Amino acid sequence: KNDTAENLKNFAISQKMNGKQWLFLRSSDENTREFSNVLAVKYTRISPIDFSHSNIISVFDENGVLQYQQEGLNVDSKEIVSKITELANQKKP
Repeated sequence: KNDTAENLKNFAISQKMNGKQWLFLRSSDENTREFSNVLAVKYTRISPIDFSHSNIISVFDENGVLQYQQEGLNVDSKEIVSKITELANQKKP
């Protein structure tokens, strides 16, 4: 309800995430629930506009196939950066 196209655009700009490499999506409650289950992300509403959720970073390849996940707070990012770099290098001719 709150993630309108305008709000997502403003968020992207405020977070300096408005380049071509970023894509912000919104969906129905049902589709969001299904997608979160596929990714093993659990969430619960704690107020009308706030949610508590799992801390999972998911990395997809250019075909939308899940290639890697990292869970937790304050974890070493070397492995996930390595996976992202590996996938980016596979894309180059």
